[in-house]
This record gives sequence, C-alpha cells and structure tokens, in this order.
Amino acid sequence: DLSNKLATQISDGKLRVMQNNRGVRIDINDSLLFTSGSAELAPSALEVLNEITNVIKTNQRLIQVEGHTDNTPIHNASFFSNWELSAVRATTVVRMFSDTGIDPTRLSAVGYGATQPISSSETEFGRASNRRVSIMILYETKNEISDNNEIKPQMH
Repeated sequence: DLSNKLATQISDGKLRVMQNNRGVRIDINDSLLFTSGSAELAPSALEVLNEITNVIKTNQRLIQVEGHTDNTPIHNASFFSNWELSAVRATTVVRMFSDTGIDPTRLSAVGYGATQPISSSETEFGRASNRRVSIMILYETKNEISDNNEIKPQMH
C-alpha cells in the first residue's frame, strides 16, 4: 500500500495521499522536491519519487502530474511566471518517471500556476501548502482510451 511506504513523509506533513472520483491523488510539498524557484529535482525528491514509481509500475493506469504554485510572483531569470514554473516542475517529474521505465504514453504534465490553491494564500503556511506537485494515478488505463482520446465504453 502506497500510504504505508510513504508513512514517514506523510507523518512529517510533506505528503498527502487521498482518493477522489478521478483516482488516487498524491500531493507532495514542493520543498521535498525542489529548491525555491527551481525546477531541478532536489536529492530528497528521489526517495519519495522512487517509491511512487514502484507503485506506478505495478499497473497500467494513466498518470497525470500537476504542478502548483502559490500566488507570490516569481522573480528569477529562469521563469517568466508561476505558470512556467509549475509546468516545468510537472514535466521534470514526468521525465523522471519516463526515465525509470514507465511507458511515456501513460504520462501527462499540467502546470496550473496559482489557479488551484488548496489553502488560503493569506499565511505562509497556506502559501507553502499551495506549492506542490500532485500525482494523479487515474482510474483509466491506457487501454481504455481510444485513438482519439475518448474513453472507450466498457462492455459488461
């Protein structure tokens, strides 16, 4: 079970695992994955991403990696805005999954910037909660998606 394998990070508050109508969602605080304002994986990211990779490899579900930021404008030469930062962070995680042998046709990356906060941006705690990467292990599998990206009807 994924929650058991990631128990330390969950108890430290750096990671949350939940289920919704789309699949299993893993929210990872950005501080576990990246240094501030960067899209390069930190050494601490490898342990948690390797555990998630091991679970993802055991099934054929589609994986959507979502990058999220807080609403504080970014000020560095690498990223014009939080949109770019969130998209490149999501893509960095997707590339790591692909490099470890996960079929790239199962993977997608989305950058949401600050548009989907999970906490109030009024406090530092809230802003820190909003800076995250979400990994969605979707209920759909690659085989359930048709050539034109529509979900195939399931015959019972």
